[in-house]
Amino acid sequence: MLNAINEIPEGSGKTCAACNKSVRKFTRVHKDKGYCAACYKRLFIREVCPRCRNYKRLLKTDRSSICTDCFSSLPCIRCKREGRKVGLLTATGPVCNSCAPHFRKPEQCATCDAYTARLSIVERNGKKLRVCQSCANQNFRTCSSCRRHRKIEFEDDRARLCKRCHSLPPGKCPRCGEAMPAGRLKECATCYWRGLLQRRLEIFKAGLKSPKHRSDLEEFAGWIAEKSGPASAAIKLRKYLALFIEIGEKWGDIPSYEDLITHFGPSVVQKNLVLFRWLRQSGRVTENKEFRTRETEKQLVSRLLGSFVDQSDAGALIHTYHGHLLEGRPKQPRSIRLALSPAAAFLKFIGGKSRETLTQQNLDKFLLEKPGQRAALTGFVNFLRREFKYDLSIKKLGP
Repeated sequence: MLNAINEIPEGSGKTCAACNKSVRKFTRVHKDKGYCAACYKRLFIREVCPRCRNYKRLLKTDRSSICTDCFSSLPCIRCKREGRKVGLLTATGPVCNSCAPHFRKPEQCATCDAYTARLSIVERNGKKLRVCQSCANQNFRTCSSCRRHRKIEFEDDRARLCKRCHSLPPGKCPRCGEAMPAGRLKECATCYWRGLLQRRLEIFKAGLKSPKHRSDLEEFAGWIAEKSGPASAAIKLRKYLALFIEIGEKWGDIPSYEDLITHFGPSVVQKNLVLFRWLRQSGRVTENKEFRTRETEKQLVSRLLGSFVDQSDAGALIHTYHGHLLEGRPKQPRSIRLALSPAAAFLKFIGGKSRETLTQQNLDKFLLEKPGQRAALTGFVNFLRREFKYDLSIKKLGP
């Protein structure tokens, strides 16, 4: 590692700081100054390092110096993390590999001429070139046979193959005995996803307290694997784990459909369609679409009312109108939402900061922009005229 650190990039000055002799590579770099082999032996003598108390070669003209091992073990001067692999040694301390590009001077890519501090060495047409990350990875794609991200050896309109899949014949999976591409090496894709699913399932089951709940999770994973394959099960299982854990902590078992909707909200069904399909098909819950629709409408009304600040005039009006709609005969939540929506749209259109904006002129402007709201807004206009004596009316269309 030290040799890599001590190497000076091509084109930069390689002159010994002590004797000014030109060298190909510095034997030792100390606080951004490089020393040739002769000056290293002359100036760096064996002394006790003040940090580790071991005999090391220290610069005799710098009494505060410590050995290279101790200097490299210091925290990165940029991110302050310890124990990281050293990518650069500066006069003030080491820089880890992750932070080292921030200290390098940008250089030009040999392929696209872009300037970057992150250059990689690649071999193209028998030559070693320093190129940017984008150019270095341009030949790496997902092999259409083994599905691994590798350097592509062969590519046409139908296939894109890595070196192993292109040059070697298909083999047999050591686990299941089925044929598999040469690029898979240890196991076929099906065995890989089955193993990953099993490992994840064991980890996820450990987070559930109830044995019945752990059994439900295992049955759910098997159901997804049967319907969509082990790959889909291994990926989707992580998505539903948090919901399984919360259900277990609150109920210990799968509750009723109504309890799930009430606790999590109606949107839980849309976000977890696969899970609720399994719950229905396995007989654990019975779907109640009417209840879900009613709760959805209530949630939409609550969200609409919450969009207004209660202290504002518009907020007071919309909440008062909502209370008026709840009076009298029981109404469906959908009817209440359909009555509140145009009223909220009108109040937002005029600003609603004060009741002085509730004028006939603003009402006409609103209906001119949204003529489809005329009938829906009639109830709110009549409410304002009756309860607050506003001189508002929805004018009839036509001559």
